[in-house]
Amino acid sequence: MPMQFFYRAHTEDGAQKSGVLDAPNRLSALKALAGYGWQVDYCGPRPEPVRVSEPQAAAGKLTRIFWPLLVLRPWPGHMSSFYNQLASLLGAGVSPHEAAASLSERAASGALRTAMAEVSPNLAAGASLSEELARYPQLFPPQDLGLLRAADASGDWEGICRELEESYGRLYKGLHWFLVARVYYSFLLAAVVLVPPVPWIMVYGASWYFHLLLTRLMPVLLLLLMMWMVLRVLSGLQITRPIRDRVMLLMPLLRGYELRAAGLRFLRALASLLRAGIGVGEAMDLAADATGNLYLARRVHRAAEGLRRGVAIENVTQAFPFLTAAERGTLATAFHSGRLEEGFRRLTEDARESTARRLWGVRIGSVILLSTVMTVLATIAFIIGWLNLYAAAAEKAGVGDIWQELWGK
Repeated sequence: MPMQFFYRAHTEDGAQKSGVLDAPNRLSALKALAGYGWQVDYCGPRPEPVRVSEPQAAAGKLTRIFWPLLVLRPWPGHMSSFYNQLASLLGAGVSPHEAAASLSERAASGALRTAMAEVSPNLAAGASLSEELARYPQLFPPQDLGLLRAADASGDWEGICRELEESYGRLYKGLHWFLVARVYYSFLLAAVVLVPPVPWIMVYGASWYFHLLLTRLMPVLLLLLMMWMVLRVLSGLQITRPIRDRVMLLMPLLRGYELRAAGLRFLRALASLLRAGIGVGEAMDLAADATGNLYLARRVHRAAEGLRRGVAIENVTQAFPFLTAAERGTLATAFHSGRLEEGFRRLTEDARESTARRLWGVRIGSVILLSTVMTVLATIAFIIGWLNLYAAAAEKAGVGDIWQELWGK
């Protein structure tokens, strides 16, 4: 039975065409449009979504806030399980509405179950799954939404969700080891604050120490905890995203991981979009959001505009800092030879392995940095503690003035 497909295309002389075409499936519609000699920019069973800027998009939809997630990030294991289930359901032909209804009962976390229950009625009315999930920025960060929009445009929901599942799986693998290190350093920091004054108990008594603990030491620890919580909250807000993205590109270890992860997501999204028959310029525009970094996305948008103006693909790829020189060459060769499937498969495999190595580098570098800082703090606290011990012993023996005189010399 013929279906209606909405399309937008460019003719050979650059004129833009749009309308509705009857065809048995999307592939037949694409072939019919290609038969006219047109370059297809969009073809789908629903009208093309209107692209709006981020401020307009944020103002035009109601964002759902889960207050506990302002401090505690979604558990990577839960997100990996969610994308695994979503890929299985959509890959089996289940409609987005039915998939959301199912996940509203089976998702691993309460926030995910709530989100799926809320979007299910809108999906049943024909809403876009990716745009509905964009209402939950705490659960679906910009890089996830970029990939999900590519899945919506290309129809490759299973492949994109599998990529997200693997991405969160990589984060989850080293998380337990990292959490143990974080707990250890938290206890060590508490000891650095609480232990140095302990020797004075022999002079002033335990009541003096407990008074100091309540009036001085505990407020210091609470202040450090509050500062950490404020940083966690601020780093997760949309308004601070430009700062976060800039910092990620300036820090040595973080920059390498950010670029490789952004390159992997961009290549994965671009491959799905091109496979669906979307034009190269439009595909790059859509895949730009998958980088997850505002500054990288802007460079991709400018490169896509240059490609539309006729700039050679070799020159366009020079604007992608997340690709190595060899990868730019492979990408250009894939476009010239027409063997896009093979080229993108090789590029994504290389980028996936490189991203995993960079992630372990970030973890090891973070532990080394924390160890260095805590070693310095512990050494200072150790010296102060021993000095306090000698001073308290001298005070207890009645020779505190002599100790002060010696220390003054």
